[in-house]
Amino acid sequence: LFESLQTLFWGTFGLIDLQTFQIYKKHTFTMFIGLTMYGVYSSIMIIVLLNMLIAMMSNSYQYIANSTDTEWKFARAKLWTSYFEDGGTLPPPFNIIPSPKSIFYTCRYLHRRAFSCSKTQMRNRWHSIKFIENLSDK
Repeated sequence: LFESLQTLFWGTFGLIDLQTFQIYKKHTFTMFIGLTMYGVYSSIMIIVLLNMLIAMMSNSYQYIANSTDTEWKFARAKLWTSYFEDGGTLPPPFNIIPSPKSIFYTCRYLHRRAFSCSKTQMRNRWHSIKFIENLSDK
């Protein structure tokens, strides 16, 4: 019984050849009935597996069809957010009027350009201050 079930299981995947069904003694009727039953089993298994595949694909399609509206809204919102600036505080119709934040950044930029050194000079200045502090600590 176990070998019969094992043969049917592997036969579902097409891994059994018909040479395994040969009978040592000549019993043509028994061999005919066995091969017929195996053929009917294989046909029924193919139909059942195809129906399961169709059901799974239909379920996947229905899930995708149900969530298309949500996916479309998400893509639309993602497109909208791509038009916003990284540092912008106001959406596009209102960004013509300068915000206090942009005025602050502009004043800070102008102050740094007018009264300070370049970044490399500032870095060198800080390194020299640290060097003098280290000497005074020793």
